[in-house]
Amino acid sequence: RKIDAEKLADLKREINNDFNISINISDRPIQALHIAERNGNWSLRQSTDPHAPSGYDSLAEELSTTDNLEAVYVGASSGTTALGLINTFARMNKDVKVNIVQTEACHSIADEFDKDFQDKPSSIAGAIVDKVGHRRNEIIEKMEKGAGSGFVV
Repeated sequence: RKIDAEKLADLKREINNDFNISINISDRPIQALHIAERNGNWSLRQSTDPHAPSGYDSLAEELSTTDNLEAVYVGASSGTTALGLINTFARMNKDVKVNIVQTEACHSIADEFDKDFQDKPSSIAGAIVDKVGHRRNEIIEKMEKGAGSGFVV
């Protein structure tokens, strides 16, 4: 129910019914998602799909062509993009720091590194919403080994 109205309109315009794609608005979206999965539907939930980080391989490859690239800053919700970049840069033997940037309202990963902020009840960054941080431990472990850091803004 909290989806941005403009984002919802964009999604509805893009749906191609040849693929039997639907949008379900729910007061309890995670619960509805689990029910849908139990009924044999696919979920493309970035924060838990084990294949999602590899979807950013091509982005890391493209970024790595930048001269003198030392760091990348990623506005992060679940951290999937950041994890994908970290993994691909490591496979490419590129020493590029991947830094997660999260808001004062939602900082499930960055608060491990940045403690100098005050919690806020909301943010204008409507896509940074993952308060659970399913990828938190894996990302923090890699960042502590030098892959990057986190910032709360």
